[in-house]
Amino acid sequence: MGFITPGKTAEDSLKYDIQSAFIYKFIKFIEWDNPKHGFDNGNICVSVLGKGAINKSIKKINGKEVKGKKIDLWFIESINELKECKVLFIPPESNFNSSYKLDYLSSKGVLTIGNQRNFNKIGGIINLVTIKNKINFEINLEQARKSNIKISSKLLQLARIVKNGNSRE
Repeated sequence: MGFITPGKTAEDSLKYDIQSAFIYKFIKFIEWDNPKHGFDNGNICVSVLGKGAINKSIKKINGKEVKGKKIDLWFIESINELKECKVLFIPPESNFNSSYKLDYLSSKGVLTIGNQRNFNKIGGIINLVTIKNKINFEINLEQARKSNIKISSKLLQLARIVKNGNSRE
C-alpha cells in the first residue's frame, strides 16, 4: 500500500505514471539510424535531466525490456553528463530552454522528450501535452529527421504533428 506525500495528490501521481508509460512506449516505436549508439552492454540508455516530480514514477521503467533490450535509467544534473544515451527526458522543473543544446543532441541521434511549453519550438522531438485533462503528445518531424530517428507510422497517427514548432493535425 502506497502513501501520497503531502503536496502530492493521487491525481499527480497518476499523471506521472502515465507520462512514464508514454516514454516507455515511445521507445517501442522508434528506430535509430545508428543502432549501436546509446546501447550500453545491450541495454537502452534513458536519461532524465534534473530532479523532477516524475522521477519517482519513471524509475518503474528501469530494467523493463523493449525490443529485447533492457532499459538502463540514469538521472543526470547536466547535459554535460549525458554520455551514449538514446533517450533524454527533460522535465519542466529542469528549466531547460536551450535550442543550441537540443540541436547538438539531434546531431548525436538522441530522442529528446519533454513536458513543457514550447519544447518543440526549441528543437525537442516529442512533447507531452495536456489537453482537456488528457495527456497527449506532439512530434516535431523535422527535428526527428535531423536526428536520423525513424518514427513508426503507428505512433505518428496518434500524435499531433508539429512543423517548425507549430502544431498541425
